[in-house]
Amino acid sequence: MCTYLNYSMFLTTKKLAVKFASAVQYRSYYKMLLVCEVFAALTVKCIYGFFARLKVRNGEYLHLIDPPYLIVANHANYNDPFIIGAASFFKQKKLLPYCFMTLPKFLEWPIRGKLIRLVGSFPVFPKAGSLDESLEVAIRILKERRGSIIMFPEGKRNAQHHHQNARPGIAHLMKKFPDIPVVPMFISGNQPIPPLSFFLGRMKLMVTIGKPFTCRDIEGEKKDNIVLAREVMQRIMELEKNG
Repeated sequence: MCTYLNYSMFLTTKKLAVKFASAVQYRSYYKMLLVCEVFAALTVKCIYGFFARLKVRNGEYLHLIDPPYLIVANHANYNDPFIIGAASFFKQKKLLPYCFMTLPKFLEWPIRGKLIRLVGSFPVFPKAGSLDESLEVAIRILKERRGSIIMFPEGKRNAQHHHQNARPGIAHLMKKFPDIPVVPMFISGNQPIPPLSFFLGRMKLMVTIGKPFTCRDIEGEKKDNIVLAREVMQRIMELEKNG
């Protein structure tokens, strides 16, 4: 019974993934997604700017490249995609939606699941088979050039970041789209804290943006996926040292 329910939920979420990937091709849905993300980025920017004194370093790097791009960052907090959006969404040369991967279970939440879908969240299937199958939604979005993808190379939240934790998904996308810029970012101060501490202003956030590069710039197509993913994670960690 449990196996049947899990399989049934997988199929439901898979349909949502395909629907999202198809929908971004349509102008009406694309516009709605962009409007929702503009509203979300403004709201989060105001909240984090006031209570967490959110600051951005090297934002000018985003003026040097045309979206879409792959944003890669460290990951310690569920809110990291929204922190990245608040810090960098309005620094793009051309406004494109930010889309980010999440596990299917988060999209099954009755209310929050629908809300995060409205701001660009789509499911990733880490055990679906090949990397093409796991990342099919991200691949379709980048192919259509309908949005940038936020990725966390570690694959899950981790306060103790290390380049050895990097997974091959980012390398696979880089090789699929060797000319799409990769933008490394490091979020400092994003460790989860109690809500009261947040509203008392005890969280201080800094998003450091690194120099964009492409897979071709670093001859990534010649490298093993794990080696390339670790190199990307290393570039993220260097931003912490230089920040």
